[in-house]
Amino acid sequence: MKAGVPPDAFSYFPSDHAGFFLTISLGIFLAYRRIGAIALGWTVFVILAGKMIQGAHAPVDILAGGVVAVAELSAIRLVTKNRLDRVLDAITGWTIKHAALSSALLFAIVFEISSTLFHVRQALALLAAARHHLLS
Repeated sequence: MKAGVPPDAFSYFPSDHAGFFLTISLGIFLAYRRIGAIALGWTVFVILAGKMIQGAHAPVDILAGGVVAVAELSAIRLVTKNRLDRVLDAITGWTIKHAALSSALLFAIVFEISSTLFHVRQALALLAAARHHLLS
C-alpha cells in the first residue's frame, strides 16, 4: 500500500452541502427569525450531522463550508442592499400573474438545488469536454 494522501482526499473540502444549505437557512433566518431558527436547526442537526455520521464529510469540511456560506451571504447582502427591491417586486407580480408557469419553474429550480445542481454540473462537464475535443 502506498503511503501519502489519496488523490481524492480533498475533493470533499469544503463541504458544498454545508455551504449551500447554511446559506439558504441563514438567508431564511435573516428574513424570518422563527422559521430561520427552525431551518438552521434542521440544517445543522439533520443535514450536516447526517453527512458526518455517514462519513461523507469531516467536521473540518463542514466548518469550511460554513465559512464559505457566511462569506457568500455577506457578499450578496453587501452588493444587493436595497438594489433589488424593484426587481423582486416585478418578479412577485409576474409570479402572481403567471402562477402555473412560475410554479413549474420554481419546482425545477428547487429540484436542481436539492440535487446540489448535479444536472447543471453534468451539462457543464459535457460542454467542457466538447470544447476540449473541438478546439484541440
